Order: sequence, then C-alpha cells, then structure tokens
Amino acid sequence: MKKLTSILSLLVLSCLFIACNNSVVIDHQKADQKNDLLPEKVIVYSEVNFKTQPMEEWTDGVDSNYMDALNMSVLNSDVEYYSSNVMYDTKTRLDMNKQDVLLNMEEENSEGISALYFVESWNFNKANYKFDKTVESWAPVFEYYRIKNGEAFKHKKLLYDVWSSDAASVSNEKLIAHDMTYEVNFVSEHETNEHLNLEKLVDLIVLPVVEGKKKAYDFYEHIEMPLHEVMAILGHSVDSVEEYDARDNSYTWHVIENDINLNNITAFIFIEDWYMDEKTFTLRKKVKAIAPVIQETLVDEDEEVFERKRIAFKVNLLEKLEKLVKPEEDHKKS
Repeated sequence: MKKLTSILSLLVLSCLFIACNNSVVIDHQKADQKNDLLPEKVIVYSEVNFKTQPMEEWTDGVDSNYMDALNMSVLNSDVEYYSSNVMYDTKTRLDMNKQDVLLNMEEENSEGISALYFVESWNFNKANYKFDKTVESWAPVFEYYRIKNGEAFKHKKLLYDVWSSDAASVSNEKLIAHDMTYEVNFVSEHETNEHLNLEKLVDLIVLPVVEGKKKAYDFYEHIEMPLHEVMAILGHSVDSVEEYDARDNSYTWHVIENDINLNNITAFIFIEDWYMDEKTFTLRKKVKAIAPVIQETLVDEDEEVFERKRIAFKVNLLEKLEKLVKPEEDHKKS
C-alpha cells in the first residue's frame, strides 16, 4: 500500500511539474506577444522610396528595376491583388485584374515603380527590447510626370494592394533587401498614423539607452557611444552661470543643469532585412536596428533660421551590423 501511495504521489508531483512548466511556457509566450505600444496592434502607414533616399547606400538592397520585375511577377501569378486602399479597412477590398493595372501604368513621362507603400502593424516589447513589424499589405508606387504650362509636376499612385497570406511559408522566402535603411517621419509626412503614440514610442526606445540598459552606437561607425555623449546629443547640459549681487558688490556662481529633451525626436530610421514569399508575395520585415532622428530649429551667424536633422544614435536589435557610409554633407536642411 505504501508503494502504491508513493507511486501516486510521484504521479501527482509529475503532473504539477508539467503544469508549472507549461504555465511558464505560456507566460513566456504571452511576454513575447505583449505589445507596449498599445494593447492591440498599431497600424502604421509608410512609403519607402528607392530613388530619393538621402544616401545611395541605403537603397543597395532593392532598386526600381527589381521592383518592375516583381510587379510583372505579381501580375502573371495566381495571387489575388486588390484596389489600393490607403485608409486601412479590410472590409473595402475590391478585386482588380491585370488589365486594370496595366491601364493604370499607361502614363506618358513614366518613371516606373519608385517605392513600396506599406500598411503594417507594429509591436514593441520593452521587456526584451524587441521590435516586430507585420506587413498587412503592400503596394507598388507608380511615379509619372504631367506637363502643365511647360512645367513638369510629379504625380504618384498606388497600382494595387497585395495582402499578407496565411499560406506564406518561411521555406518559400527569398531575401530581397539586405540592411534596407529608411526614415519614417511621423510628424510631417504621415498624418494618417493616428493610432501611433509617438511620445510613447520615443520613451520605449530611448529611455532604456538613457538608463544604461541598452548600448548606443554611432550610426555610421558602429562605435559604442559613452552615456554622457548620448545625453549631450539629447540636450542634457551642465552650465555655470555667474550672478552679480549689487548689494554687496559680489559675484556668485550657480550650476544650471538642463535635462534631456525628447520632444525634438520626430522620426526613426530603421535598418531591416526584407523577405518575400515567392508564391504568395507576402512580405516580411526583420528589424535589425533603430535610430532616433532629432529635428531642431536653429539660427546661424546671419540670424537666418534653418532646420537641422541629426541622427542621435543607433541601437542594435539583432546581430552586429556593418558600418554605414557617412555622407559628405551634414544632415541639414537650409
């Protein structure tokens, strides 16, 4: 009887151990799936242009010739594509056919496909500092010019939408862009990103660096930056100010400390690898690094006001990245 009791006790303990282990696995899965941007997925709209990036090296992974070939591959495949819907709404998908797309491409002074337009859901987990993007749909951006009164005006239109497919498989994927680098500006370019809390995103990305929990690197040289240098770029300073007291004709020194200012961060630069399922044309992005961009309004020696953009630093989310080529001119707009 004692033997039977021991066996039953062991079985109960084993079941409890398995249940606890399963609970831990489920908790880890929940932690990995947690989105600190919003309780649910955040829909973000962005356009990545392969012709007008600030640096040519940023677009080495994909060019317009490849996109033209990809466009024809989509049109000649069994994959479904839909009329482009900039305002994300799954209920308004309208089927398109190849003739409609080709008709949309019959423009004089055509520049072909210059960009991809993405509708994505973003997920950031501050516990493991992991940034995930799910491409809900993508559309090729067709660029052309219209002549009016002897002057050329650039126009763009979306040819069609390709929606992500549940049938997409990693085994069918092909790497189509390596270290694709581009800026997403949330203030001036993408007013449609109403679901994204920029202030919260900035805090989630930058504060772990300020608190010393994540390493910051120079964007171009991949050299680790000391914390005081990061703080200085973000606006932190310590100044000594001399104050005169006329009552006793004395001077007193005061130390004034200015805190960091994160309100000037209006954009982020992403470094990603892009994978395309060759059967479903579902596109997957692997975010490898992220860099906050500071926009400042300054006054030069001639008292002329100008806007300057600076890349604060880079934080690696995945493996070590190769050095990026530094531009000849300062990241500045006059």
